[in-house]
Order: sequence, then C-alpha cells, then structure tokens
Amino acid sequence: MTYIELAFAVIGVVAVLQSVGRKLPVPMAALQIGAGVVLSAFVGLDDLREQSALLFVMLVPPLLYVEARHIPKRDLMRSIQPVLGMALGLVAVTTLIVGFGLHALVPDMPLAVAFALAAALASTDTVAVSSVIARIPLPQRLQTLLSGESLLNDSVALVAFKVAVAAAVSAHFSTGEAARSLFTVSVGGLATGASVAAVVTALRHFLQSDGPDSIRVDTTLSLLTPYAAYLASEMLGVSGVLAVVAAGLCAGELERNHLRATTRQHGNALWGTLTFVLNGTVFVILGLQMRQVLHRVEGYSGWNLLGYVALLTATLFTVRLLWTLALDAWSRRKQTQDEDCLLGSGAAIWVTVLCGVRGSLALSATLSIPLFTAASEAMPGRDLAVFLAAGTIGATLLLSGLVLPFVKLRSTRETSDAAAALHTRVAVAEVALSVINAVPLGNASPRVRQWVVALKRLHAHRMATLGAVSGKAPPMDPRDLVEQRALSMQVLSAQRRELGRLQQEEGVAPAIVQELELDLDLAEISLDRMGWRAV
Repeated sequence: MTYIELAFAVIGVVAVLQSVGRKLPVPMAALQIGAGVVLSAFVGLDDLREQSALLFVMLVPPLLYVEARHIPKRDLMRSIQPVLGMALGLVAVTTLIVGFGLHALVPDMPLAVAFALAAALASTDTVAVSSVIARIPLPQRLQTLLSGESLLNDSVALVAFKVAVAAAVSAHFSTGEAARSLFTVSVGGLATGASVAAVVTALRHFLQSDGPDSIRVDTTLSLLTPYAAYLASEMLGVSGVLAVVAAGLCAGELERNHLRATTRQHGNALWGTLTFVLNGTVFVILGLQMRQVLHRVEGYSGWNLLGYVALLTATLFTVRLLWTLALDAWSRRKQTQDEDCLLGSGAAIWVTVLCGVRGSLALSATLSIPLFTAASEAMPGRDLAVFLAAGTIGATLLLSGLVLPFVKLRSTRETSDAAAALHTRVAVAEVALSVINAVPLGNASPRVRQWVVALKRLHAHRMATLGAVSGKAPPMDPRDLVEQRALSMQVLSAQRRELGRLQQEEGVAPAIVQELELDLDLAEISLDRMGWRAV
C-alpha cells in the first residue's frame, strides 16, 4: 500500500469512527489507536521510524497552534503560576523519578536511555488532553490549567530528552550546559513564534483586498503560520513546539484587528475540518506504529512487558497525584476571599490527575532515539524504550477515558457559559440600539429614515427576545417565536428555490448564485443566533 492509499484509509477510518464511536463508552482516542493497530494488520508498511519526524511536523504544529489560539489568554495569565508549576516542576520531578526508577528496574537499559524515555513521557500531550477534556464539563480555571500545562510543558521535556540522547550517544553530560540549553531553547522558541505571528499577520493585512481571492489567500497564509513558526525555530535551533504555541497565542490577538466577517467564517470552517482530521489521524498513526514497535522487542516475555507498562503508568499517575495535592495545598494557602480555589474539590484533583495523558509527542520523541551510539554500536535498550512509550500512551489514554466519566465533578460550566453568552448578547444588542438612537435624522432623506426605523425594530425585537430569556422582560409566548422563526425560514426557502429557478431557466452566472447563497446563509445563521431555541 502506498502512502497516498494509506492516507486515504486513515482519514476514512477517522471519519467513520467519529460518527460511530460517539455511541460507545470507549474513549475516542483509544478507539482510533485500536483502529490503527487493526489497520496495520492489513497493510504492508515500511519501517515508520524514518517517517516519524516528518509525520510529527505535518500533524502536530497545526493542532498546537489552534489550541493556543483558542485558550483564554486572560485566564492563562491569572493562572500562570500553577500552570508553570505543572509545566516545569512536574516535568522535572517526573523525569528524575521515572529515569532512575527505569534504570533500577531494567539494568540492561542505560541510564541515559532511561532518562530519554522518562523525559519523553514527562509531558502531557496537547492533542490528547484536548480530546479528553472536550467530553467533560470543567470549570474554566481548571480547563485553563490543563490546557496551559499541555501547551507549555513540552519545552522542558524535549530539552531534557535531547540532553539525555546526547549523553547516550557520547557519554557526556553537563548540568550547566543543560540549564543554558533549556533557557536558550525556550526563550528563543517563544521569541521566534511571536515574531513569525507578527510578520504573517502584517502580511495578511497588507494583502487583504476586496477581490474574490482575498479570503482564500488570507486563509492559506493562516494555515502556513504554524509550519512557518516551527520550521523557522528548527533552523535557529530553538524549541519548535514553543514557537508554535507563541505564534498561536499572538495570532489569536492580532487577527481580531484585521479579519473580516467572511474571512473569519471561511477560516473557522477550514480550521475546524483540518483539526478534526488531524486530531484523529495522530492517534490512528500511533496504532499503526505500535505493531512495528512490538515486533522489534526481543528478550522479554509478554508478561514482563505488560508489567513494565503497568508499573510505568502507575508511577506517572502517582507522581502526578502527589504533585497535584501539593499544588492544591499551595493554592489554598494563597487563596483570597475574592478568588475561588484553583481545584477546590477531590473530584477536581482526580480530574487533573487523570488528564495526565501522553500522546504522539512522546512516541515521536522516543522513535527519534538514535539506532547507534558514537562507537557505531546498536543503542542498548532503544527498542524496549519505544515499546514502553507506546504501551504507556495507550494505557494512559484508556485509563483516563474509562475512569473520567465516573468522576462526579460538580460544575456550573454549562449554566455559567449560557448565562455569559446571554449577558454578552444583551450587551451587544444594547450597544446597537444606543448607536441607532444616536443617529441624527434631522437632514436625513425619507429612505434613510425608513432604514433606521427598520434597523431599530430588528434590534428592539432581539432585545425583547433576549430579555424574555433572561427574565428581564415580560415573557414572550413561545408559540409566537416558533411561528416567527418558521415564517423567516419559509421566506429563506422560497428565496433559495427562486435562486435555483433563475439559475436553471435564465442562466444566471454561478458567481452571482454563490454570492446570493452566501447572503441567504448568513441570514439563516443570524436567525439561528436570535435565541429561538432558548425560549
């Protein structure tokens, strides 16, 4: 099977599983990994070790970029201390404990290789974490903590991994050099990513026009941004992962100043489809690689290998539990009367622990351990390290996905989100009415007066609907709203039928039809945003 055929099969599996898997109690990521394992039995693949770095560059940067764009920056800065505590301190502690523990458990694995595996497994995976927390309602601060941790903890883990690999190859290690490398790689990655985001945003703004291709050009440049940040940082020898994160954080703020409505709608639709495909592809490819990983491990019984994976998984979660308890105690001491506790309950602590899932970054890093030492000898313990990484990834995903649904976390997220959305809609509608009421109509023509009256009625009706939902105005009869929406949709349907007739019978140009279809689609979206369903 060629790689083109394999890509077709993988994307097809992702689409089918996303539809069917929602009805099953098994976590989606575990299903996708299992599907990859099954798929590997039917396709003939070359050794994926050489392609692992390419696959990582193709799949991971866009997902990191989107996650960084969407994370609430204000909440991230408010929680920056605990986020850094999880992203830096927990990674360092995990690397030390797991590294020494692995070497003591498996003496045949050199200490440097053990530390390389420990560093690869020390950081949580952004894609895996986002796939887990998307299914459960979480308080905003806890969601920000988990997302921020998974975005920022890769720098320490990857630097520690590179130092351990260098020690495994050359038997040379320097603590001072490692510290300098961590600082340089991290700061350099953040600066590179922010610079790329600023340059690309300025270019997009400069190239923006009223032409029909302007939207496509802008969206294409947006898609290239994470790859540009990653490749530029790799050329400079700094952290590509942190560069992508910094680019996403900056782009999310800079884009608001120049994006038009049609550009934003087009970009959101394309990014949504892309992240849906890539997110599932990451885990299916993990499953494809696991079969090859298992076949390369020799000299260990199946029970020994399963025992190693179970012990490693238990150690990762235990260290994370102890660190989370310490973080919770610290946050309680710093808590003020006007601030809620960071975690607040035992259920929140368990959610934080169970969200410590590993993913593609850990396996990609472990697969990049060199095959040979500087003396041209086979790297001892490498195949076992790759197998343990793959097994631990699957175990953490499966354990988190199966246990999290049974953790009863009392959260008002859905209620608070609905209230916040309603409050925001009311505030925006009030501003619209205030602007309309301030329009001077003394010298306005009758046509302008009619337009102002119509616009005022539209926003007044929206205010009445929103006021009824929020309880700030007399309740409206739901049947009236249903009839109003039905009439509005009937009008839109009639317009679409007429547009189709004009195209078929009178030969209206496709470009004109597409433009009018866009107007009708935007009108339908506007109708769906008016609060009919809430009432």
